[in-house]
Amino acid sequence: MTLEKLKEIRVKHELTYQQVADETGISKEHYWFIENGKRGLTYEMAIRIAKVFNKNPDDIFLNRQLTCCELSCVILQKEVRGMKKSALRMKLAKARTQLSITIDSLVKAVLEDSSSYADAVKKIKNTRWVFSGEYSEIIIEDAIKKVEKIALEQPIEKDC
Repeated sequence: MTLEKLKEIRVKHELTYQQVADETGISKEHYWFIENGKRGLTYEMAIRIAKVFNKNPDDIFLNRQLTCCELSCVILQKEVRGMKKSALRMKLAKARTQLSITIDSLVKAVLEDSSSYADAVKKIKNTRWVFSGEYSEIIIEDAIKKVEKIALEQPIEKDC
């Protein structure tokens, strides 16, 4: 799967593969493989690429098959072997933070575009196609729980 949005942004900024690669500290080939979906993308690399374009990584990569958060969790699973407990705890804390940011972003965007909390929950359920992988259900369920909690604390008149 190609990262069409990444390619569009690079072309819009009139940058070559080589220029982006130089800015991120990787080879031109490595960057080409990332942009064309042939090589995995770490969250750290997503941040470095996003900085080249003065953007947030989620603005570029969120509509991808996996979110940056999900990619980080997959990478974490691969890196777990041989790690010290303290390093593993730090990586897990980072992954939890990234997952929380993804959920908060989803909830905020949906609430801003909804006329009621019921409408917000429906829209969140309809975002299942955006997320894939083993973490997609967690993201959807946690986002719905967060909307329901907000609904109890701050009722909207339109729901009444």
